[in-house]
Amino acid sequence: MKAKLALVLLVCLCAACATNSQSSNSITDQGVVSSAISLCLAEHEVITGEWLLSSADIDRAYVHTTADLNKLDVLFARGEVDAFGKRSANYEPFQRCSLQVSKKGALSIIYLGEFGADALIADVNIDAFDDEFYKGEVDEHLFEVVGGEFRYVRSRDFNPD
Repeated sequence: MKAKLALVLLVCLCAACATNSQSSNSITDQGVVSSAISLCLAEHEVITGEWLLSSADIDRAYVHTTADLNKLDVLFARGEVDAFGKRSANYEPFQRCSLQVSKKGALSIIYLGEFGADALIADVNIDAFDDEFYKGEVDEHLFEVVGGEFRYVRSRDFNPD
C-alpha cells in the first residue's frame, strides 16, 4: 500500500513538474521570484538594521525575470508604475535588487540599492547588467503586499514601451 501511494505521489509530482516547466509564468517561477523577494528584504535588513516594509510605504514588487530564470531584477515600489494598469499618482520606486541564479539554483544578490542613495551592494556594473538583461525575452511579475507579505498577483511579457 505504501509503495502504491509513493508511486502515485511520484507520478503526480513528475506531472506537475512537467506542466510547470512548460510555462515561463509557472508556479515554479513564482517560487523562485518569491524567494528572490524574501532574500532582497532580508539582506536589506541585515545591512541597514531596518525592515524595508516598515521603513517605506511599499505596497508592491515588480519582478523581471529572464526566460531561462538565471537573472532577476526586483523593484520595490509604492503604487502602479503603469505595467499592469494606469500609473498611480503617488507612484514611487524605493529599492532595486538584482540577482543571479547559479546552475544549482542558488540565488545571490549582485546589486541592492535604494533610489537616490549609494548602493548597499554593487558587485556588478548595473548599466552593463541592464544591457545584458533586457536584450532578451523578459517576463514581468507583480506581487502586492497583503497582510505584511508579498502575494503573487499576475505576470505578463515585459514591454519597455
